[in-house]
Amino acid sequence: MLKGIIVNSVSTLLLTLAFLTSVLGQTDKPTAYAVLVDNTRSMEKQFPQVVILSKAVVERIHKRGSVSLFSFISKRDGDSFVMPYSYEVHEGGNYDRAVGALGVDWNQDKNILNHYIDGLSVVRGQTDLLGAIRSMAKLLNETSLGVRTSFAAKVMILITDGDHRMEMYGTLQPTATDDERRRREKQLIKALKESGITVYSIGLTGQLSVTPREKAESFLNYITKETGGRVVFPKLKKVDVDTLLRELLGK
Repeated sequence: MLKGIIVNSVSTLLLTLAFLTSVLGQTDKPTAYAVLVDNTRSMEKQFPQVVILSKAVVERIHKRGSVSLFSFISKRDGDSFVMPYSYEVHEGGNYDRAVGALGVDWNQDKNILNHYIDGLSVVRGQTDLLGAIRSMAKLLNETSLGVRTSFAAKVMILITDGDHRMEMYGTLQPTATDDERRRREKQLIKALKESGITVYSIGLTGQLSVTPREKAESFLNYITKETGGRVVFPKLKKVDVDTLLRELLGK
């Protein structure tokens, strides 16, 4: 029995996703899923829970349509000098970036999907979450263009703390203002809505300090609401994860 995490006040989200999968299951067309498994350093203490959740999500969706898995890889960028704030040391040192990467491309074999998840390790670097989401959207759109009539819906599931850190350049000041960040977020969400992509998220924000957590939760609330999905912010509790996700994603 998988135990050890999640969730406080999730009934609305569970009902919404159960309804979504139930409705989609009534059509002859499968759903295209893109799942982000956040393996950045800010998730290190929670990474065992991330693995449990990711594999449980795979168990619920792999028979309903093609699944692509994304995670982060570490990349060194010599053009970007990063000096993290004291509470950001877990994100890596100078030049280190964590960028989104496709791990498994359109597969319904849960053994292949789970094998990839089991092989993930935590990576260093300033997290480019917005870039990872753009990469996921690009793949969903390319696939739907190739076989436009074969998918009932395009769904993105983010298992993440929602922390985007690419703005933190220089010694103490970010290069992008909050206004610039909001502009970039709006551009991304506009593109998702125009593509008909619905975003759901399990926001594991509990390990972030106050300011990053507020920004992360605001962003995850925004992106899910605007695209017709929902987000839940779990708290550590002794809850049966298998039962939770059965309610979350349907039987």
